[in-house]
Amino acid sequence: MGAGVLYGDGEETFTQLFKDAWLGAQNHRITAPGNNHIPTAHVRDVARLVRQVSYNQELSPETRPYFLAVDKIDEDAPAPTQEEIIKGIVGEVNGAREIPMIEPPPPAPQVEGEESAPAPATEFELGSPEALTEAMALNLKMVPSSLMLAEEFEWHCRGGLLKNIRMVAEEFSTERQLRAMRVIIAGPPASGKDTLCKAVSDHFNIPLLQMNLNDLDATRVQLSSEVCRYRGYVLNAGLGGWQEVEQLFCQDYEIPPDPDAEEPPPPEPDEDGNLPPPEPKKTERRLSEEGIVPAFAVLLQAPEALCRARYMAARKGTLEKFQGEMSQFTSRNLAESQSNFADFFQDTAKIGVFNLPIAGKSEEDMFESTRIYMESGQGRPFNYLKSAEEVAEELLSKQREKDEAAAEKAEVAERQVGSSKAVNEAVNKRHLERLRIIGAHETDRSQLEGLSLREYLMRYMVPNLTEGLIEMCMVMPENPVDYLANYLEQHAAREQSEN
Repeated sequence: MGAGVLYGDGEETFTQLFKDAWLGAQNHRITAPGNNHIPTAHVRDVARLVRQVSYNQELSPETRPYFLAVDKIDEDAPAPTQEEIIKGIVGEVNGAREIPMIEPPPPAPQVEGEESAPAPATEFELGSPEALTEAMALNLKMVPSSLMLAEEFEWHCRGGLLKNIRMVAEEFSTERQLRAMRVIIAGPPASGKDTLCKAVSDHFNIPLLQMNLNDLDATRVQLSSEVCRYRGYVLNAGLGGWQEVEQLFCQDYEIPPDPDAEEPPPPEPDEDGNLPPPEPKKTERRLSEEGIVPAFAVLLQAPEALCRARYMAARKGTLEKFQGEMSQFTSRNLAESQSNFADFFQDTAKIGVFNLPIAGKSEEDMFESTRIYMESGQGRPFNYLKSAEEVAEELLSKQREKDEAAAEKAEVAERQVGSSKAVNEAVNKRHLERLRIIGAHETDRSQLEGLSLREYLMRYMVPNLTEGLIEMCMVMPENPVDYLANYLEQHAAREQSEN
């Protein structure tokens, strides 16, 4: 039995293509010209053909030696091309429509006069990029076996891969444990919404969106995109309240008529022959059926004083701007006898709201609490996340960086303290020296004040005056008084400099 390229239920061949599309990678390429036909077959349809062949006693290898298991495409439609398959998968999963086309690699040079030997068959691991490249290079036109063309054959994927691309993508997500994580986060200004949303987006590999309170239709379009359908989103609701989330996640739906009710009589025309206007259709307001309603809701809680201090520390704006934003949040979520953000999700969406107080919590603590809340229900999704060992190593690395930074900061502070201590010791030493000099001066002065006038003159004045008179007698100046005065001044200055 021969089958086309298998797909469905997480089959391995197209794994790399689905994975790159799910992660939003931009490495998709179509090998020019891209019009080669690739036969495909869903694994369940192949299994059903195998079951029919196995249980059909009328079939024998002599009369029916082989069977072809490929998709049944609409009449007059060939097998899907390489370009159609790549654009179909990528467009369904992440919405990309434009994919670049590359030229095929040139053939190996052939020596003149030698025949080129066929390339040896190579077996690639299923799901590897090489296996995908080999499958994308096929160019075959195959017709399914007559058993599959029979009316009684129960097709699982009637019409082929591209016609049922959404079902196939959902099968792949289910088999690979890829779960759309939809979470909305709201809170007062400067409560840490932006940081928490970024951390959740990075951890769960989901898009980060900002609710546009002035254009909720634009936000709804974003939530309805292919990326959000398969991966989910983290929506920063900002200062939104009940009215904003109700307009975003609820829609009016027409109430179908009661089949058991009696049909109303036909309207009768009035005197002028005009029929009355038809009665307006009855509608009801309920949650959107487009798959955009979040499964998790987080409401940050913080006192106004803390938010104000964080707002001003981050220099996000003036105090008047903070008061305006805080007033908006208070009027939408903290007013009495008025529905708020938490009431909508608890009463209408029927999901529990995680009230997260931020006082005394670091950014890591806030994220860890949110992660545990999101994983407490259905567990941790696969979603190509980091393994537990990688997460643990990353946390240990961050802790080591914090410890090193703290140690370096402590060392710098210690050096500053040591330098300040040395400076203080030098200042204290100079101060003590000044006090000693002042004390010695005060002692000498008190001693002088205790001397009598005769004793003071005999000890400090007569010796210098005697020496001056002796020198004046030897010099014999013209003005003896001026000479003696200059002598005494110079002698006093000399003694002062020596002391």
